[in-house]
Amino acid sequence: MITVDWSGARTGAAHKIWLAEIRSGRVRRLECGRDRDEITRELLQVVASARAERERVVVGLDFGFGVPAWYMDREGWRTGRDVWHAFTAAHADATLTAPSFPFWGRGAQRTRPAELRDDDGVTPPLRETERALRGRARPFSVFQLVGAGSVGAASLRGMPTLLALAEAGALIWPFDDDPGGAVTVVAEVWPRLAALTVNKSDAEARVAHVRTMASRVEGVLAHEAAVRGSDDAFDALVAAISLWHARARLTQLPHDSTAAQRREGRILDVLDEGAQALHA
Repeated sequence: MITVDWSGARTGAAHKIWLAEIRSGRVRRLECGRDRDEITRELLQVVASARAERERVVVGLDFGFGVPAWYMDREGWRTGRDVWHAFTAAHADATLTAPSFPFWGRGAQRTRPAELRDDDGVTPPLRETERALRGRARPFSVFQLVGAGSVGAASLRGMPTLLALAEAGALIWPFDDDPGGAVTVVAEVWPRLAALTVNKSDAEARVAHVRTMASRVEGVLAHEAAVRGSDDAFDALVAAISLWHARARLTQLPHDSTAAQRREGRILDVLDEGAQALHA
């Protein structure tokens, strides 16, 4: 299992992007220091190595893999790959610098447009997968570009990586069906689901939560300093541990996605279950 806590930061992303890897029940690494291009190259190497060694690898990335279907329809995008092709690095930068409807948070679009209604109207701000999680946690719209918890910048700057991984032979779930077996499957994860009750701004609370997970995976306590120093490291680690805990369910990712989820993307919703089981 590999998880990456992503960053949409324009500068300093190398200090905010954390990668966690669990193999054979042990935390093999929890590290930062790579920018988006470098982490993409690292993930491409993972895909190549898995293919050469005929291994199955599940990679969880912490950003939105798509946009709401109504916006896809408006732009003439039929599939997730159409979205990834559209949001090149240059297009992402242009959107982040001078956003126009439906994006907001910068430039002339400081506040959420009134048309983006939470009541799931004609132009809802959330994808179906995010709406389904309301009540357990507070999902954010990919259209929101700034603010605590926002995922817009990270998502737009992550889409070129999805395209690169897909072109290298990785399966991007649920846009691609997972046949099981020796493949690399890339899925959208939301680390918050693995730490619903944790105040992530509290370093000691982060460490305490990770300690509760130490009995399920070897080598967890060796990374307490990183968790204490970075909530991004915490996110990467708890997501990886939760995926490892749910590994029996990940030998083949579900084929039951709705039509909307196959277009918009779907959060791999196993982290909350794993977190609850760890506390049982």
